[in-house]
Amino acid sequence: MHKLYIVLLVLFSTILFAKEPITDIALVSKKVQELKDYAISRTVGIRIIIGDKQGYGSGALVSADGLIVTCAHVVEPGDSLVVVTSDGREYPAQKLGLNSVNDYALIKIKGKEFPYFEYGNSDELSMLEWVVALGHPGGPYFDDQPAVACGRIRGFHKKLPIQMGVKFYDDAIQTDVPIFAGNSGGPLIDLDGKLIGINGAIMLVNELAFSVPINEIVADIKTMTAGRDVKGRSPGNIFDVFMEMQEDLSPEDMMKAFDKSPIGKIFKMFSGTQQMPKKKPSLGVVVREVEPEGLQVTDVDINKIGSLAGVRPGDIIVRANGIPLQLREDLKSIVASAPKSGKVFLTIKRDGKKIRIPVFISAQSYSRDNYFRRHFVYKGLELMETTVKIRKGRKVYGYGVVISEDGWILTANHILSKVQGAVDVQMQDGTRRSHIGIVKGRNGVLDIALIKVTSAKPLKAMKIGDDSNVKIGEWLVSGGTANGIINAGMLSAKNRQVSHNRRVPTLGLFGMFGQPNKSPVRAYDKVFQHDTNLEKKQFGTPLVNMKGELVGINVAYFYRGTAFAIPISSIMKILPDLKASKVISVPSRYKPRPAQVDNFSKILRRFLGDGDDNEEQKSDPFEEILKDLFGGGEKSSTSKGFIGVQVENHPNGVKVVHTVFGKPAHQAGVRNNDVITAVGKNSISGTQSLVSVVSKLKPGSKTTISILRQKNRFNLPITIGKR
Repeated sequence: MHKLYIVLLVLFSTILFAKEPITDIALVSKKVQELKDYAISRTVGIRIIIGDKQGYGSGALVSADGLIVTCAHVVEPGDSLVVVTSDGREYPAQKLGLNSVNDYALIKIKGKEFPYFEYGNSDELSMLEWVVALGHPGGPYFDDQPAVACGRIRGFHKKLPIQMGVKFYDDAIQTDVPIFAGNSGGPLIDLDGKLIGINGAIMLVNELAFSVPINEIVADIKTMTAGRDVKGRSPGNIFDVFMEMQEDLSPEDMMKAFDKSPIGKIFKMFSGTQQMPKKKPSLGVVVREVEPEGLQVTDVDINKIGSLAGVRPGDIIVRANGIPLQLREDLKSIVASAPKSGKVFLTIKRDGKKIRIPVFISAQSYSRDNYFRRHFVYKGLELMETTVKIRKGRKVYGYGVVISEDGWILTANHILSKVQGAVDVQMQDGTRRSHIGIVKGRNGVLDIALIKVTSAKPLKAMKIGDDSNVKIGEWLVSGGTANGIINAGMLSAKNRQVSHNRRVPTLGLFGMFGQPNKSPVRAYDKVFQHDTNLEKKQFGTPLVNMKGELVGINVAYFYRGTAFAIPISSIMKILPDLKASKVISVPSRYKPRPAQVDNFSKILRRFLGDGDDNEEQKSDPFEEILKDLFGGGEKSSTSKGFIGVQVENHPNGVKVVHTVFGKPAHQAGVRNNDVITAVGKNSISGTQSLVSVVSKLKPGSKTTISILRQKNRFNLPITIGKR
């Protein structure tokens, strides 16, 4: 069994300036809206079946006869594979060939005239070029529609050892597209809809994601189509990998990820101190002194801040912060003396014209969220006038939005679950004044509550929008963030049904140590899914379109880039009841599950260490991940029973999401969407109830399974299998 190692990265410097990236953010949205149907139809989900367990990944159709490119780590563990297209059709899939070391694979489904992606050219991409990622983060939903997420290219030629000596990204594209486990194997496309990469790995301590470039995969397509595996490429100098890792991690992220871990000790050893190494600011440009203009740029490191700012070879840097430049040391001195979170203004002569560009000293300043805050700053100022903070004393519960001048305020219901009596409603405008708020109506089904405040002056109210016109690919702004006045993202899916049991196993290569689930997720019947990175205390914030109109209320955040909002049209239907102080409690099928320790984080914590020098690694972390997700491990003297179904909670028992082919439930005639109400004489009240009842039955024993199918109830004879 292979050992799991941490994701590392190193840059391979090269000059790469190709087509001019689109900088008009409205045009980016328009492009995504135009190509989203094309891209969604060509993106597939992949169900990986291992015994009686399942995992999920994504893939990209690349031929009319059913060839699909995905990640090797998605398909390698599976006993069998099932491909699910966006129209809900399922196909058994055949593994053809793969490059296990560099993590890409080719599989095939039978059929004709499948829609497929055309290949782009990953050697012609530009820094900060907008790209789109599709896939199934967190596993597929009932509608089988992949989520659409958008971000920019942030680096090239990244090297990422995933499993030391076993799996290695040798030439990865780095992006800030917010993806998560389950996106692995899904397409990364440009704004022309061309396939430029396959998504595979992420960092959990920051926003960065990594994709295998399509040119690397295309070079091996012929070999893999013939059913042959491809020999992978190995890493270079591992010392350089460790040191160059600082290019993508701030000192704070380094501390968060590695301070007291074994890897942290290695970093400290390399830096020669007991402190985590700190990056020195560098533009990443090579210049020569030119009389009398200043400094001519002869080389630009594609992965450094000079490239992010738009500095190009051939530019002549005339001034820095207004100071004329004659010596190379002058530029170095000005950059080195700039504050860590500051910027340097360069006056550049290019093509006979002088331009002035800001260069942020920290690469973090170029993050997707910071870009949105700068771009949508005026939208944020408008939002502040109608967004309120809900608190009691020093405790902040979340946010809300004013929807009428006479003081009606919408917010998320669950943030007020432990609130008794009145709350403090603090305006986020220039006055910062507070009002006493009384919670009136509550609707536990929609997770919406209504608060009433009394004010001597009319309040500024947000205009109600028409959410039926909101399109996938449209930019949406959320108000009341902790780190800035606004945050923003793109609509990923509409009318999404979120099941009670969303913690499904997904196959993905995680990056640095972090906490993927920020809060338990309850069930929702119909929500907007958008790729804004929200925090837990930002629930209740308004979701606003580019016209400044309210189209939803943010109520949940499952993992990075996956936020849920209740559409305003659904809220308006119940608004009269809320104003009449009607309270609808949360039905059991909507309630959140208790927070659980994420298996991937648990294993990564053990591998990285938690500060205990005496902690002993007793087993292979990779084996533990597979055991946690898919079962297995040491054989018990007493085998446990199983029937081979994936289920989720239902008011009448458990609903069958998938039956494993050839296993007891499938052989007994159980179908997807059946509701299991009892096994033998034991009633089933939920997923844990089913697991408890079945596991206690002796393998080989015969019993009955009670089924509710549509409106029909009946019993099926079943022979219990062995786990």
